[in-house]
Amino acid sequence: MSSRFEAMKPTFRRFNPHMIRMWRWTWGALPSFLPPLTGKIMLLTHVGRTSGRRMLVPVNYAVVDGDVWCTTHESAQWLRNLQVHPETEVRLPLRRARHGVVEVEPAGPENVRLLRRVLRNAGFAASAFGGVHPRKDPDEALLAGCEGYHLVRIRRGDVVRRAR
Repeated sequence: MSSRFEAMKPTFRRFNPHMIRMWRWTWGALPSFLPPLTGKIMLLTHVGRTSGRRMLVPVNYAVVDGDVWCTTHESAQWLRNLQVHPETEVRLPLRRARHGVVEVEPAGPENVRLLRRVLRNAGFAASAFGGVHPRKDPDEALLAGCEGYHLVRIRRGDVVRRAR
């Protein structure tokens, strides 16, 4: 899967700036209205591990028991940044941004249910880019297709206060 992830990087680099622009224009919730097709998309703010700059990344997500879950490959730069600086901001569609703290877990048999739920919320991206079919693949095939992936748990905190 890592070679597949590396092949997807140029696509993400091309489309992510457009998704971020939609969020800035307050249209960020639009793709989330058709989750089976476009997926549920949130905007995650993180701090660069070497630059210290605040960066934005749009990711697919699922809310389970009040926590926000997403998934990515272990070589994703934003995951590496969050492992160094686990404090983040989360913007869900039609909600105010909230502070959050990140916990990273490898995707394995003990949390395949969560992995499946996040991938289902990814819409067409899971099958088109990832090559997995979360609605019909058995657990073993799903885990084999997601080798090297991690689940990211974000415990949401207080609402982000904006400067006046």
